[in-house]
Amino acid sequence: MTESGEMRPKCGNGKRRQSSHSRLTLINIIFQYAQTCLLIVNGIVLTPLYLACIPERTFGAWLATGNIVAWLTLIDPGINQVVQQRVAAAHAREDRAALGRLRTQSYILSAGLGLFLMTLGLTMTPLVRSFVDRLQCESPADVMRAFHVATIASGCLIACYGATVINIGMQCPAATGMIYLASQVTNIAVVVGLLLSGVGVVSLPAGVLGQAIVLGMGNALYTSRQFAAQAIPASFSWTGVRGLLMDSTGTALSRLASVLSTNIDMALAACFLGPEQAVALSMTQKGPGIARTFVERPSHAAVPSLAAIHAGRNPAAVAASGLRLLVAVIWVTIPAATATILFNRSFVSLWVGADRYAGPQANVLIAIALVAGCLEVTLSNMAIAVGLFRPNGRIMLIRSMLSATLATLGAWAFGMAGLLAAPLIAGATTTLWLLPKALAHAFAWDRRVVRSAAREAGSAVLAATLAAAASLTCSTSSVTGLAVAIAIFGTAYACAMLFLSVSCRHLVWDITSHRPRQTRRPTSAA
Repeated sequence: MTESGEMRPKCGNGKRRQSSHSRLTLINIIFQYAQTCLLIVNGIVLTPLYLACIPERTFGAWLATGNIVAWLTLIDPGINQVVQQRVAAAHAREDRAALGRLRTQSYILSAGLGLFLMTLGLTMTPLVRSFVDRLQCESPADVMRAFHVATIASGCLIACYGATVINIGMQCPAATGMIYLASQVTNIAVVVGLLLSGVGVVSLPAGVLGQAIVLGMGNALYTSRQFAAQAIPASFSWTGVRGLLMDSTGTALSRLASVLSTNIDMALAACFLGPEQAVALSMTQKGPGIARTFVERPSHAAVPSLAAIHAGRNPAAVAASGLRLLVAVIWVTIPAATATILFNRSFVSLWVGADRYAGPQANVLIAIALVAGCLEVTLSNMAIAVGLFRPNGRIMLIRSMLSATLATLGAWAFGMAGLLAAPLIAGATTTLWLLPKALAHAFAWDRRVVRSAAREAGSAVLAATLAAAASLTCSTSSVTGLAVAIAIFGTAYACAMLFLSVSCRHLVWDITSHRPRQTRRPTSAA
Protein backbone atom coordinates (compact mmCIF):
# COMPACT_ATOMS: atom_id res chain seq x y z
CA MET A 1 0.00 0.00 0.00
CA THR A 2 1.11 3.58 -0.66
CA GLU A 3 0.87 6.35 1.95
CA SER A 4 -2.34 7.53 0.32
CA GLY A 5 -3.87 4.09 0.71
CA GLU A 6 -3.77 3.13 -2.97
CA MET A 7 -2.84 -0.35 -4.03
CA ARG A 8 0.73 -0.62 -5.30
CA PRO A 9 0.92 -2.79 -8.45
CA LYS A 10 2.85 -6.00 -8.14
CA CYS A 11 6.01 -6.50 -10.17
CA GLY A 12 5.20 -7.63 -13.69
CA ASN A 13 1.54 -6.55 -13.59
CA GLY A 14 2.29 -3.59 -15.88
CA LYS A 15 3.75 -5.86 -18.55
CA ARG A 16 0.81 -8.26 -18.30
CA ARG A 17 -1.64 -5.36 -18.57
CA GLN A 18 0.24 -3.99 -21.61
CA SER A 19 0.03 -7.39 -23.30
CA SER A 20 -3.68 -7.58 -22.39
CA HIS A 21 -4.32 -4.13 -23.88
CA SER A 22 -2.48 -5.15 -27.07
CA ARG A 23 -4.71 -8.18 -27.40
CA LEU A 24 -7.89 -6.19 -26.72
CA THR A 25 -6.85 -3.63 -29.32
CA LEU A 26 -6.15 -6.41 -31.85
CA ILE A 27 -9.60 -7.91 -31.23
CA ASN A 28 -11.15 -4.47 -31.68
CA ILE A 29 -9.25 -3.95 -34.94
CA ILE A 30 -10.44 -7.30 -36.31
CA PHE A 31 -14.06 -6.46 -35.61
CA GLN A 32 -13.62 -2.93 -36.98
CA TYR A 33 -12.36 -4.38 -40.26
CA ALA A 34 -15.23 -6.88 -40.37
CA GLN A 35 -17.71 -4.04 -39.82
CA THR A 36 -16.06 -2.01 -42.59
CA CYS A 37 -16.40 -4.93 -45.00
CA LEU A 38 -20.13 -5.15 -44.26
CA LEU A 39 -20.45 -1.39 -44.78
CA ILE A 40 -18.86 -1.81 -48.20
CA VAL A 41 -21.32 -4.62 -48.98
CA ASN A 42 -24.24 -2.46 -47.86
CA GLY A 43 -23.04 0.67 -49.63
CA ILE A 44 -21.59 -0.70 -52.89
CA VAL A 45 -22.57 -4.30 -53.57
CA LEU A 46 -26.29 -3.79 -52.80
CA THR A 47 -26.61 -0.55 -54.77
CA PRO A 48 -27.62 -2.37 -58.01
CA LEU A 49 -30.46 -4.02 -56.04
CA TYR A 50 -31.61 -0.60 -54.82
CA LEU A 51 -31.70 0.72 -58.36
CA ALA A 52 -33.51 -2.37 -59.61
CA CYS A 53 -36.25 -2.25 -56.95
CA ILE A 54 -36.70 1.52 -56.49
CA PRO A 55 -37.64 3.99 -59.26
CA GLU A 56 -34.67 6.21 -60.12
CA ARG A 57 -36.16 9.59 -59.22
CA THR A 58 -37.64 8.17 -56.02
CA PHE A 59 -34.23 6.80 -55.07
CA GLY A 60 -32.67 10.20 -55.78
CA ALA A 61 -35.30 11.93 -53.64
CA TRP A 62 -34.56 9.51 -50.80
CA LEU A 63 -30.85 10.27 -51.02
CA ALA A 64 -31.63 13.98 -50.71
CA THR A 65 -33.99 13.58 -47.73
CA GLY A 66 -31.66 11.03 -46.14
CA ASN A 67 -28.96 13.68 -46.24
CA ILE A 68 -31.26 15.96 -44.24
CA VAL A 69 -31.47 13.27 -41.56
CA ALA A 70 -27.68 12.95 -41.60
CA TRP A 71 -27.33 16.66 -40.87
CA LEU A 72 -29.89 16.35 -38.06
CA THR A 73 -27.59 13.91 -36.27
CA LEU A 74 -25.25 16.84 -35.62
CA ILE A 75 -27.50 17.74 -32.67
CA ASP A 76 -25.60 14.97 -30.85
CA PRO A 77 -22.64 16.87 -29.37
CA GLY A 78 -20.61 13.70 -28.92
CA ILE A 79 -21.46 12.88 -25.32
CA ASN A 80 -20.96 9.18 -26.05
CA GLN A 81 -17.27 9.71 -26.80
CA VAL A 82 -16.80 11.49 -23.49
CA VAL A 83 -18.70 8.78 -21.62
CA GLN A 84 -16.58 6.07 -23.24
CA GLN A 85 -13.37 7.75 -22.07
CA ARG A 86 -14.77 8.26 -18.56
CA VAL A 87 -15.91 4.63 -18.33
CA ALA A 88 -12.52 3.34 -19.50
CA ALA A 89 -10.78 5.43 -16.84
CA ALA A 90 -13.20 4.34 -14.09
CA HIS A 91 -12.85 0.70 -15.16
CA ALA A 92 -9.05 0.95 -14.97
CA ARG A 93 -9.32 2.41 -11.45
CA GLU A 94 -11.95 -0.22 -10.48
CA ASP A 95 -14.24 2.61 -9.39
CA ARG A 96 -17.56 0.77 -9.15
CA ALA A 97 -19.52 3.79 -7.94
CA ALA A 98 -18.40 5.86 -10.93
CA LEU A 99 -19.25 3.03 -13.35
CA GLY A 100 -22.77 2.69 -11.96
CA ARG A 101 -23.29 6.44 -12.11
CA LEU A 102 -21.90 6.78 -15.65
CA ARG A 103 -24.07 3.95 -16.94
CA THR A 104 -27.27 5.63 -15.77
CA GLN A 105 -26.15 9.06 -16.98
CA SER A 106 -25.24 7.64 -20.39
CA TYR A 107 -28.63 5.96 -20.79
CA ILE A 108 -30.58 9.08 -19.81
CA LEU A 109 -28.55 11.54 -21.88
CA SER A 110 -28.51 9.33 -24.98
CA ALA A 111 -32.23 8.64 -24.75
CA GLY A 112 -32.90 12.37 -24.38
CA LEU A 113 -30.83 13.21 -27.44
CA GLY A 114 -32.49 10.47 -29.47
CA LEU A 115 -35.95 11.69 -28.51
CA PHE A 116 -34.98 15.27 -29.34
CA LEU A 117 -33.75 14.23 -32.81
CA MET A 118 -37.02 12.37 -33.50
CA THR A 119 -39.08 15.36 -32.40
CA LEU A 120 -37.04 17.80 -34.47
CA GLY A 121 -37.17 15.60 -37.56
CA LEU A 122 -40.91 15.04 -37.36
CA THR A 123 -41.61 18.75 -36.89
CA MET A 124 -39.76 19.37 -40.16
CA THR A 125 -42.29 17.22 -42.05
CA PRO A 126 -44.03 20.14 -43.85
CA LEU A 127 -40.74 21.54 -45.11
CA VAL A 128 -39.48 18.14 -46.23
CA ARG A 129 -42.80 17.36 -47.96
CA SER A 130 -42.58 20.64 -49.89
CA PHE A 131 -39.01 19.79 -50.89
CA VAL A 132 -39.99 16.28 -52.04
CA ASP A 133 -42.93 17.62 -54.05
CA ARG A 134 -40.58 19.92 -55.97
CA LEU A 135 -38.42 16.92 -56.92
CA GLN A 136 -41.40 15.38 -58.77
CA CYS A 137 -40.44 11.78 -58.06
CA GLU A 138 -42.60 8.75 -58.82
CA SER A 139 -43.63 7.99 -55.21
CA PRO A 140 -43.47 11.11 -53.00
CA ALA A 141 -45.63 9.47 -50.31
CA ASP A 142 -43.14 6.58 -50.02
CA VAL A 143 -40.28 9.04 -49.72
CA MET A 144 -42.02 10.84 -46.86
CA ARG A 145 -42.69 7.54 -45.07
CA ALA A 146 -39.02 6.69 -45.54
CA PHE A 147 -38.04 10.07 -44.06
CA HIS A 148 -40.20 9.45 -40.99
CA VAL A 149 -38.78 5.95 -40.48
CA ALA A 150 -35.24 7.30 -40.98
CA THR A 151 -35.82 10.00 -38.38
CA ILE A 152 -37.06 7.46 -35.83
CA ALA A 153 -34.23 5.05 -36.68
CA SER A 154 -31.56 7.74 -36.29
CA GLY A 155 -32.97 8.76 -32.91
CA CYS A 156 -32.98 5.12 -31.80
CA LEU A 157 -29.37 4.69 -32.91
CA ILE A 158 -28.26 7.68 -30.83
CA ALA A 159 -30.16 6.32 -27.83
CA CYS A 160 -28.64 2.84 -28.30
CA TYR A 161 -25.08 4.15 -28.33
CA GLY A 162 -25.57 5.00 -24.66
CA ALA A 163 -25.30 1.27 -23.86
CA THR A 164 -22.70 0.54 -26.54
CA VAL A 165 -20.08 2.94 -25.19
CA ILE A 166 -20.39 1.44 -21.70
CA ASN A 167 -19.30 -1.96 -23.02
CA ILE A 168 -16.53 -0.41 -25.13
CA GLY A 169 -15.20 1.54 -22.16
CA MET A 170 -15.23 -1.60 -20.00
CA GLN A 171 -12.83 -3.24 -22.47
CA CYS A 172 -15.28 -5.75 -24.03
CA PRO A 173 -14.31 -5.53 -27.72
CA ALA A 174 -15.36 -9.09 -28.63
CA ALA A 175 -18.89 -8.71 -27.25
CA THR A 176 -19.47 -5.23 -28.67
CA GLY A 177 -17.98 -6.31 -31.99
CA MET A 178 -20.25 -9.35 -32.26
CA ILE A 179 -23.32 -7.32 -31.33
CA TYR A 180 -22.51 -4.64 -33.90
CA LEU A 181 -21.87 -7.24 -36.61
CA ALA A 182 -25.22 -8.86 -35.76
CA SER A 183 -26.92 -5.46 -36.07
CA GLN A 184 -25.29 -4.86 -39.47
CA VAL A 185 -26.37 -8.29 -40.72
CA THR A 186 -29.89 -7.50 -39.48
CA ASN A 187 -29.81 -4.23 -41.43
CA ILE A 188 -28.81 -5.98 -44.66
CA ALA A 189 -31.31 -8.82 -44.16
CA VAL A 190 -34.21 -6.43 -43.50
CA VAL A 191 -33.37 -4.25 -46.51
CA VAL A 192 -32.98 -7.16 -48.92
CA GLY A 193 -36.06 -8.94 -47.63
CA LEU A 194 -38.30 -5.86 -47.84
CA LEU A 195 -36.98 -4.83 -51.25
CA LEU A 196 -37.64 -8.26 -52.70
CA SER A 197 -41.12 -8.12 -51.13
CA GLY A 198 -41.88 -4.91 -53.03
CA VAL A 199 -41.91 -2.52 -50.09
CA GLY A 200 -39.75 -0.03 -51.98
CA VAL A 201 -37.73 2.87 -50.65
CA VAL A 202 -39.02 2.47 -47.08
CA SER A 203 -36.90 -0.71 -46.93
CA LEU A 204 -33.68 1.32 -46.58
CA PRO A 205 -34.44 3.19 -43.32
CA ALA A 206 -36.33 0.13 -42.03
CA GLY A 207 -33.02 -1.74 -42.13
CA VAL A 208 -31.42 0.97 -39.99
CA LEU A 209 -34.30 0.71 -37.51
CA GLY A 210 -33.74 -3.05 -37.27
CA GLN A 211 -30.05 -2.43 -36.71
CA ALA A 212 -30.81 0.03 -33.90
CA ILE A 213 -33.09 -2.45 -32.14
CA VAL A 214 -30.51 -5.27 -32.23
CA LEU A 215 -27.69 -2.90 -31.21
CA GLY A 216 -29.61 -1.44 -28.29
CA MET A 217 -31.04 -4.68 -26.92
CA GLY A 218 -27.78 -6.59 -27.33
CA ASN A 219 -25.62 -4.01 -25.58
CA ALA A 220 -28.15 -3.30 -22.82
CA LEU A 221 -28.46 -7.01 -22.00
CA TYR A 222 -24.70 -7.53 -22.05
CA THR A 223 -24.11 -4.47 -19.87
CA SER A 224 -26.67 -5.71 -17.35
CA ARG A 225 -24.94 -9.10 -17.26
CA GLN A 226 -21.51 -7.52 -16.76
CA PHE A 227 -22.67 -5.21 -13.99
CA ALA A 228 -24.46 -8.03 -12.19
CA ALA A 229 -21.42 -10.32 -12.44
CA GLN A 230 -19.13 -7.62 -11.04
CA ALA A 231 -21.65 -6.46 -8.41
CA ILE A 232 -21.62 -2.89 -9.76
CA PRO A 233 -24.57 -0.99 -8.26
CA ALA A 234 -26.90 1.05 -10.43
CA SER A 235 -27.14 4.63 -9.23
CA PHE A 236 -27.83 8.13 -10.46
CA SER A 237 -26.29 11.42 -9.50
CA TRP A 238 -25.84 14.76 -11.21
CA THR A 239 -22.19 14.58 -10.22
CA GLY A 240 -20.04 14.83 -13.33
CA VAL A 241 -22.90 15.61 -15.75
CA ARG A 242 -21.78 19.22 -16.16
CA GLY A 243 -18.27 18.00 -16.99
CA LEU A 244 -19.68 15.55 -19.56
CA LEU A 245 -21.64 18.32 -21.24
CA MET A 246 -18.73 20.76 -21.19
CA ASP A 247 -16.28 18.25 -22.68
CA SER A 248 -18.84 17.22 -25.28
CA THR A 249 -18.65 20.73 -26.73
CA GLY A 250 -15.15 19.80 -27.91
CA THR A 251 -16.39 16.64 -29.62
CA ALA A 252 -19.24 18.66 -31.16
CA LEU A 253 -16.72 21.02 -32.73
CA SER A 254 -14.73 18.05 -33.98
CA ARG A 255 -17.86 16.47 -35.53
CA LEU A 256 -18.76 19.76 -37.20
CA ALA A 257 -15.23 20.02 -38.56
CA SER A 258 -15.45 16.48 -39.93
CA VAL A 259 -18.74 17.16 -41.71
CA LEU A 260 -17.37 20.38 -43.17
CA SER A 261 -14.19 18.70 -44.42
CA THR A 262 -16.06 15.73 -45.87
CA ASN A 263 -18.64 17.67 -47.86
CA ILE A 264 -16.78 20.76 -49.11
CA ASP A 265 -14.47 19.37 -51.79
CA MET A 266 -17.11 17.97 -54.16
CA ALA A 267 -19.17 21.16 -53.98
CA LEU A 268 -16.14 23.32 -54.79
CA ALA A 269 -15.04 20.96 -57.57
CA ALA A 270 -18.44 21.13 -59.24
CA CYS A 271 -18.57 24.90 -58.83
CA PHE A 272 -15.08 25.85 -60.05
CA LEU A 273 -13.99 22.87 -62.16
CA GLY A 274 -17.24 21.63 -63.67
CA PRO A 275 -19.33 18.47 -63.13
CA GLU A 276 -17.03 16.27 -65.24
CA GLN A 277 -13.94 17.13 -63.21
CA ALA A 278 -15.92 16.67 -60.00
CA VAL A 279 -16.85 13.16 -61.08
CA ALA A 280 -13.23 12.41 -62.06
CA LEU A 281 -12.02 13.66 -58.67
CA SER A 282 -14.61 11.56 -56.86
CA MET A 283 -13.66 8.43 -58.78
CA THR A 284 -9.92 9.01 -58.24
CA GLN A 285 -10.47 9.50 -54.49
CA LYS A 286 -12.65 6.41 -54.11
CA GLY A 287 -9.89 3.78 -53.85
CA PRO A 288 -7.68 5.84 -51.49
CA GLY A 289 -10.79 6.66 -49.47
CA ILE A 290 -11.52 2.97 -48.92
CA ALA A 291 -7.85 2.39 -48.07
CA ARG A 292 -7.95 5.26 -45.58
CA THR A 293 -10.99 3.74 -43.88
CA PHE A 294 -9.01 0.56 -43.27
CA VAL A 295 -5.81 2.38 -42.29
CA GLU A 296 -7.56 4.54 -39.68
CA ARG A 297 -9.18 1.59 -37.92
CA PRO A 298 -6.23 0.85 -35.59
CA SER A 299 -6.37 4.33 -34.08
CA HIS A 300 -10.14 4.09 -33.54
CA ALA A 301 -9.78 0.61 -32.06
CA ALA A 302 -7.00 1.67 -29.67
CA VAL A 303 -8.92 4.51 -28.00
CA PRO A 304 -10.57 2.42 -25.20
CA SER A 305 -7.30 0.67 -24.25
CA LEU A 306 -5.33 3.92 -24.42
CA ALA A 307 -7.85 5.62 -22.13
CA ALA A 308 -7.52 2.77 -19.62
CA ILE A 309 -3.72 2.90 -19.74
CA HIS A 310 -3.76 6.67 -19.21
CA ALA A 311 -6.05 6.24 -16.21
CA GLY A 312 -3.47 3.91 -14.65
CA ARG A 313 -1.18 6.91 -14.10
CA ASN A 314 1.91 5.09 -15.30
CA PRO A 315 3.80 7.65 -17.43
CA ALA A 316 6.14 5.06 -18.93
CA ALA A 317 3.23 2.84 -20.06
CA VAL A 318 1.34 5.84 -21.47
CA ALA A 319 4.40 7.03 -23.43
CA ALA A 320 5.11 3.56 -24.80
CA SER A 321 1.48 2.91 -25.77
CA GLY A 322 1.05 6.29 -27.45
CA LEU A 323 4.23 5.86 -29.45
CA ARG A 324 3.28 2.32 -30.39
CA LEU A 325 -0.05 3.51 -31.81
CA LEU A 326 1.57 6.37 -33.73
CA VAL A 327 4.23 4.09 -35.20
CA ALA A 328 1.67 1.42 -36.14
CA VAL A 329 -0.33 4.01 -38.10
CA ILE A 330 2.87 5.10 -39.88
CA TRP A 331 3.57 1.46 -40.78
CA VAL A 332 0.22 1.06 -42.56
CA THR A 333 -0.23 4.59 -43.92
CA ILE A 334 2.99 4.82 -45.95
CA PRO A 335 2.33 1.63 -47.98
CA ALA A 336 -1.28 2.75 -48.55
CA ALA A 337 -0.03 6.06 -50.01
CA THR A 338 2.59 4.24 -52.10
CA ALA A 339 -0.05 1.86 -53.44
CA THR A 340 -2.21 4.86 -54.37
CA ILE A 341 0.60 6.28 -56.49
CA LEU A 342 1.36 2.91 -58.07
CA PHE A 343 -2.05 1.39 -58.70
CA ASN A 344 -4.79 4.03 -58.52
CA ARG A 345 -4.69 4.87 -62.22
CA SER A 346 -5.12 1.21 -63.16
CA PHE A 347 -7.88 0.79 -60.57
CA VAL A 348 -9.89 3.76 -61.87
CA SER A 349 -9.37 2.75 -65.51
CA LEU A 350 -10.57 -0.81 -64.90
CA TRP A 351 -13.45 0.31 -62.70
CA VAL A 352 -15.04 3.27 -64.51
CA GLY A 353 -12.73 4.05 -67.47
CA ALA A 354 -9.48 5.94 -68.01
CA ASP A 355 -11.36 9.19 -68.73
CA ARG A 356 -12.49 9.26 -65.08
CA TYR A 357 -8.89 9.47 -63.79
CA ALA A 358 -8.05 12.94 -62.45
CA GLY A 359 -4.39 12.80 -63.50
CA PRO A 360 -1.00 12.00 -61.91
CA GLN A 361 -0.63 15.36 -60.13
CA ALA A 362 -3.99 15.01 -58.43
CA ASN A 363 -3.23 11.39 -57.59
CA VAL A 364 0.04 12.27 -55.84
CA LEU A 365 -1.69 14.99 -53.80
CA ILE A 366 -4.41 12.49 -52.86
CA ALA A 367 -1.71 10.04 -51.70
CA ILE A 368 -0.01 12.71 -49.56
CA ALA A 369 -3.40 13.71 -48.14
CA LEU A 370 -3.96 10.07 -47.16
CA VAL A 371 -0.83 10.15 -44.96
CA ALA A 372 -1.59 13.58 -43.48
CA GLY A 373 -5.25 12.79 -42.87
CA CYS A 374 -4.54 9.49 -41.13
CA LEU A 375 -1.97 11.16 -38.86
CA GLU A 376 -4.49 13.89 -38.01
CA VAL A 377 -7.18 11.35 -37.14
CA THR A 378 -4.72 9.35 -35.02
CA LEU A 379 -3.58 12.41 -33.07
CA SER A 380 -7.21 13.47 -32.61
CA ASN A 381 -8.16 10.02 -31.29
CA MET A 382 -5.21 10.11 -28.90
CA ALA A 383 -6.40 13.47 -27.59
CA ILE A 384 -9.88 12.02 -27.03
CA ALA A 385 -8.41 9.00 -25.24
CA VAL A 386 -6.67 11.19 -22.64
CA GLY A 387 -9.64 13.55 -22.22
CA LEU A 388 -8.44 16.57 -24.24
CA PHE A 389 -11.88 17.02 -25.82
CA ARG A 390 -12.10 20.79 -25.95
CA PRO A 391 -8.56 21.52 -27.23
CA ASN A 392 -8.99 18.81 -29.86
CA GLY A 393 -12.34 20.21 -30.98
CA ARG A 394 -11.03 23.76 -31.28
CA ILE A 395 -7.96 22.69 -33.23
CA MET A 396 -9.94 20.51 -35.62
CA LEU A 397 -12.51 23.25 -36.25
CA ILE A 398 -9.79 25.83 -36.95
CA ARG A 399 -8.16 23.39 -39.34
CA SER A 400 -11.42 22.73 -41.21
CA MET A 401 -12.31 26.42 -41.53
CA LEU A 402 -8.83 27.24 -42.82
CA SER A 403 -8.98 24.29 -45.21
CA ALA A 404 -12.37 25.38 -46.58
CA THR A 405 -11.11 28.94 -47.13
CA LEU A 406 -7.90 27.82 -48.82
CA ALA A 407 -9.78 25.24 -50.90
CA THR A 408 -12.12 27.92 -52.23
CA LEU A 409 -9.26 30.25 -53.13
CA GLY A 410 -7.12 27.38 -54.45
CA ALA A 411 -9.83 25.96 -56.69
CA TRP A 412 -10.54 29.42 -58.07
CA ALA A 413 -6.88 30.30 -58.72
CA PHE A 414 -5.15 26.97 -59.41
CA GLY A 415 -7.89 24.48 -60.25
CA MET A 416 -7.79 20.92 -58.95
CA ALA A 417 -4.21 21.20 -57.66
CA GLY A 418 -5.17 24.16 -55.48
CA LEU A 419 -8.26 22.36 -54.22
CA LEU A 420 -6.29 19.26 -53.18
CA ALA A 421 -3.33 21.18 -51.74
CA ALA A 422 -5.56 23.23 -49.41
CA PRO A 423 -6.12 20.57 -46.69
CA LEU A 424 -2.41 19.74 -46.73
CA ILE A 425 -1.47 23.35 -46.05
CA ALA A 426 -4.19 23.68 -43.41
CA GLY A 427 -3.05 20.51 -41.65
CA ALA A 428 0.63 21.47 -41.72
CA THR A 429 -0.14 24.84 -40.12
CA THR A 430 -2.63 23.58 -37.50
CA THR A 431 -3.25 19.96 -36.51
CA LEU A 432 0.12 18.42 -37.39
CA TRP A 433 1.95 20.66 -34.92
CA LEU A 434 -0.76 21.93 -32.54
CA LEU A 435 -2.07 18.46 -31.64
CA PRO A 436 1.42 17.01 -30.90
CA LYS A 437 2.07 20.09 -28.77
CA ALA A 438 -1.16 19.50 -26.84
CA LEU A 439 -0.34 15.80 -26.43
CA ALA A 440 3.33 16.22 -25.47
CA HIS A 441 2.70 16.35 -21.72
CA ALA A 442 0.10 13.57 -21.59
CA PHE A 443 2.32 11.14 -23.51
CA ALA A 444 5.72 12.33 -22.23
CA TRP A 445 7.03 12.90 -25.74
CA ASP A 446 10.68 13.90 -25.96
CA ARG A 447 13.52 13.73 -28.50
CA ARG A 448 13.86 9.97 -28.09
CA VAL A 449 10.24 9.54 -29.09
CA VAL A 450 10.70 11.78 -32.15
CA ARG A 451 13.83 9.89 -33.19
CA SER A 452 12.09 6.54 -32.75
CA ALA A 453 9.08 7.61 -34.84
CA ALA A 454 11.36 9.06 -37.53
CA ARG A 455 13.40 5.85 -37.63
CA GLU A 456 10.27 3.73 -38.11
CA ALA A 457 8.99 6.08 -40.82
CA GLY A 458 12.31 5.69 -42.63
CA SER A 459 12.05 1.91 -42.40
CA ALA A 460 8.50 2.05 -43.77
CA VAL A 461 9.57 4.24 -46.71
CA LEU A 462 12.43 1.89 -47.55
CA ALA A 463 10.19 -1.17 -47.26
CA ALA A 464 7.54 0.47 -49.47
CA THR A 465 10.20 1.32 -52.06
CA LEU A 466 11.43 -2.29 -52.14
CA ALA A 467 7.86 -3.57 -52.37
CA ALA A 468 7.11 -1.15 -55.22
CA ALA A 469 10.11 -2.43 -57.15
CA ALA A 470 8.90 -6.01 -56.67
CA SER A 471 5.35 -5.23 -57.80
CA LEU A 472 6.42 -3.38 -60.96
CA THR A 473 7.25 -6.73 -62.54
CA CYS A 474 3.49 -7.35 -62.96
CA SER A 475 1.20 -5.83 -65.56
CA THR A 476 -1.82 -4.02 -64.12
CA SER A 477 -3.83 -3.79 -67.34
CA SER A 478 -6.31 -6.43 -66.14
CA VAL A 479 -8.19 -7.06 -62.92
CA THR A 480 -6.21 -10.22 -62.29
CA GLY A 481 -2.90 -8.51 -62.98
CA LEU A 482 -3.79 -5.62 -60.66
CA ALA A 483 -4.81 -8.02 -57.89
CA VAL A 484 -1.56 -9.98 -58.25
CA ALA A 485 0.51 -6.77 -58.23
CA ILE A 486 -1.21 -5.53 -55.06
CA ALA A 487 -0.72 -8.92 -53.39
CA ILE A 488 2.98 -8.92 -54.29
CA PHE A 489 3.34 -5.36 -53.01
CA GLY A 490 1.67 -6.15 -49.70
CA THR A 491 3.60 -9.36 -49.13
CA ALA A 492 6.93 -7.77 -50.03
CA TYR A 493 6.24 -4.79 -47.76
CA ALA A 494 5.35 -6.99 -44.77
CA CYS A 495 8.46 -9.11 -45.22
CA ALA A 496 10.68 -6.05 -45.63
CA MET A 497 9.26 -4.43 -42.48
CA LEU A 498 9.81 -7.57 -40.43
CA PHE A 499 13.41 -7.57 -41.62
CA LEU A 500 14.09 -3.84 -41.22
CA SER A 501 12.17 -2.97 -38.03
CA VAL A 502 12.93 -4.50 -34.65
CA SER A 503 9.85 -2.77 -33.25
CA CYS A 504 7.63 -4.41 -35.87
CA ARG A 505 8.97 -7.85 -34.92
CA HIS A 506 8.43 -7.09 -31.24
CA LEU A 507 4.83 -5.99 -31.85
CA VAL A 508 4.08 -9.21 -33.72
CA TRP A 509 5.59 -11.15 -30.81
CA ASP A 510 3.50 -9.26 -28.24
CA ILE A 511 0.28 -9.95 -30.15
CA THR A 512 0.91 -13.61 -30.94
CA SER A 513 2.69 -14.69 -27.74
CA HIS A 514 0.98 -15.41 -24.43
CA ARG A 515 4.01 -14.06 -22.58
CA PRO A 516 4.75 -10.31 -22.46
CA ARG A 517 8.08 -9.41 -24.02
CA GLN A 518 10.67 -7.80 -21.74
CA THR A 519 11.42 -4.24 -22.81
CA ARG A 520 14.53 -2.25 -21.99
CA ARG A 521 13.25 1.25 -22.50
CA PRO A 522 9.62 2.20 -21.95
CA THR A 523 9.73 4.95 -24.57
CA SER A 524 10.76 2.76 -27.47
CA ALA A 525 8.36 2.05 -30.30
CA ALA A 526 8.26 -1.58 -29.24
